[in-house]
Amino acid sequence: SSHFWVKFRKGRDNAPYRFLVAVSLLRAYAMALLLRFASCLGVAYCTCAASTCTEGGLCATGSGQDPVALMQLKSKVKKGGSGSQRAMKASEFSPVGRTLISTDPARSAKFFLDYFDAREVQAPACFHQTVKVVEVQSGWGTTFTYVFVQDVKLNQGNLNSSALVAEVEAKMDDVFAGRDGLYNAWIDNHDGFNQTSFKYKKALDDGVQMAIFDWTLTKEVFGIVRFLIPSTLFTFEIVAPKIVLDQYNLPEMISDDCRDDASMPAPHDVFGATVTWFKTTMMAPKPGVAGQWAKDIMGLEDYPAPFPWPPAEGCTEAVWTIDPESSYMLHFVLSAQFQSSQELSSEKGLVAEFVDQVYSFRNLGAGAFDHFMLNNLILRVDSLDPFLHRIQAKGHPFLLTRVGEEYALFLDIPQNAQTVQLRSTHVSVSEPKVVEGVCLV
Repeated sequence: SSHFWVKFRKGRDNAPYRFLVAVSLLRAYAMALLLRFASCLGVAYCTCAASTCTEGGLCATGSGQDPVALMQLKSKVKKGGSGSQRAMKASEFSPVGRTLISTDPARSAKFFLDYFDAREVQAPACFHQTVKVVEVQSGWGTTFTYVFVQDVKLNQGNLNSSALVAEVEAKMDDVFAGRDGLYNAWIDNHDGFNQTSFKYKKALDDGVQMAIFDWTLTKEVFGIVRFLIPSTLFTFEIVAPKIVLDQYNLPEMISDDCRDDASMPAPHDVFGATVTWFKTTMMAPKPGVAGQWAKDIMGLEDYPAPFPWPPAEGCTEAVWTIDPESSYMLHFVLSAQFQSSQELSSEKGLVAEFVDQVYSFRNLGAGAFDHFMLNNLILRVDSLDPFLHRIQAKGHPFLLTRVGEEYALFLDIPQNAQTVQLRSTHVSVSEPKVVEGVCLV
């Protein structure tokens, strides 16, 4: 008490007094550190939450997103995931971005700047192509990068990507207008994200066409929303809670494709979880071949798809694969019954015709980078070595080059003409080649 304190005050220079002062200072310093730590936690929480606030201002931070923060916080946290900061094992990978052919890179980039929590990234000076880059906040402190490239010099054989983009835009208009069924095979090219910072109301007010293409059969129902990325051959998918989507009255484009979600395992660790970029779907004339490649080269495992297998006539063909550590999935899909096309008119269907034409000029093994390799999925890995060992063991072609301080390994998914790019700072079993005539970011 006070008597105790006075006894020590009798000699400012005695040892007990000095000891007490030292203890007091240590306590004050410790308290300051705790306050600073608490402040940092508050900032970190606001940063994470900023990409998941509502357009109506339900969250104190952010700038007009949708009400999914509470949904995410209540969801089960899945080990790992594309948003995880844990160290990767040697053969693991994480999706970090995509490069897309665009007939108007500025328009494609503006779409993300307008309707996502995104910023433009300065692209390197390039004399070969026109390039725009955006970095997009995808929630939980994670980002992804989309690179849009306009190119007229790389080999594209008899194909014309500008004409194809125009046709895809026209086909999407037909789908939304109900003039050509409820689907088209080009829609199968997309990445899938859980919720994100997409500004539905602003996009709808600006006339952006979007629709719900399916509902999940889960306890908490989620809608699968897709829309076209302007001036490209790709769409974009967002999975969001039904209670969020109901306020926007989006049209439903649910086609008769033999989908049977009731037979699926409950995807609670995928839809609504903290894995932000949870899948990539690729248009594929031979889904079975692509799925085997994903298992052999990427180390993925089979995951039940909601479509008949072996394939049934008149039904969508699909092979789904999954990384059990992160829940990230690769889907390979042939929507055989939705292949109307004027640019790729063939008895084989537009998907097989497109792939056959790409392989008429693709020469990856010779180090040739062709035009349609600009459409590629970018996955980050710890080292390229285990993937190169697998590729070489299977005899598949590859192209290894450098992009800045990193190595980039370009892979072709056999018989499907889809390109995957693996990025890493480490490789020891192969030498990179110089790639001419292409701007890599």
